[in-house]
Amino acid sequence: MDLIVWLDSKDKPVSFELCYDKQTYEKALRWSPSGFVHSSVDSGENSPGKYKSTPVLRESRHFDDKKVHSLFIAESSQLPEDIKDFVVSALDLNK
Repeated sequence: MDLIVWLDSKDKPVSFELCYDKQTYEKALRWSPSGFVHSSVDSGENSPGKYKSTPVLRESRHFDDKKVHSLFIAESSQLPEDIKDFVVSALDLNK
């Protein structure tokens, strides 16, 4: 899992992107106050004999919120509590 968090000028979290299932079919979940965007990640590595392309996000309508919530809880023990609480609160909104 990768977590990118954007902070405001007072270091308060305002949005995030959570990338998961990186070893199989990577997905990215972005959250901002306007809502969620869920994407699959096209790694750009599916052209034999050619250089790797730049990874791109592709819209994905399927989002297993319970799975992502469980994965995040299991992986977030090292995060600062305010960041962890921010992400969990956003994930709980989607239930």
